[in-house]
Amino acid sequence: MGTAVKKRYFLLLGLVVAGIAVLRPVPRPTATNTFRLTATVARVWEGQGKDINFLLNDSTHPRRVYINRGAEQGYSADSLQRLVGRPVTFTLIRHWTPLDWQGKTGYVAAFE
Repeated sequence: MGTAVKKRYFLLLGLVVAGIAVLRPVPRPTATNTFRLTATVARVWEGQGKDINFLLNDSTHPRRVYINRGAEQGYSADSLQRLVGRPVTFTLIRHWTPLDWQGKTGYVAAFE
């Protein structure tokens, strides 16, 4: 096997591994993969894929958290506007992806 073929093989292998890391689903929440975060909600809106997004004021935490397909689960951005300006406790799922390597986006498992 020549050097050029080996380089192509490793490049293809790297792309497959990166694709798996990017496309893997968010895991189901458990006691070991979640944490609680309390922050003031600055904005609520419905995003792509019917996600319900929350922008948080506290810069020491993820700037944006969202409920995956929240609109399909019965939530609406309009009804959640009452949370703007209030501190809300979110239970977030720990999930790393190369698309958000700094962890600035949180995946909401629950909120109160």
